[in-house]
Amino acid sequence: MLTVPELLPMDRPAPDAADLYAEAIEDDLARLKTHASALFSPNLPGFGPAGATHTIALFTRDNCPDCTRAETDLRALAKRHDLRVTLLDMEENSALADALQLDIAPSYVFPDQMLRGHIPAIVLERYLED
Repeated sequence: MLTVPELLPMDRPAPDAADLYAEAIEDDLARLKTHASALFSPNLPGFGPAGATHTIALFTRDNCPDCTRAETDLRALAKRHDLRVTLLDMEENSALADALQLDIAPSYVFPDQMLRGHIPAIVLERYLED
């Protein structure tokens, strides 16, 4: 016979979302730090000034319309913001993509976060304004 589960008291605060994902966030940040030179070195293929305030590594694939749109958006943003973008082909850099657990193109890698899938330019611009 099934019983009704006990309800949690209403006066107990809900867990903070950051606490729920703290370990995963720390793991991602550690991976980003470990691979920073392979992602953000000004000697890598890309565009924007070498000493830019903001850096993004963009992982793309051939024959990917969203990847083309992502690069076009970032090129436009680099003209208006102090932004350096590294361009990385996901197949040519498969070991790096695997180390970062990236499997979707395009993927945007910032020094402090990773975003998978095409991100609208207006959202990226918010990152550059902060």
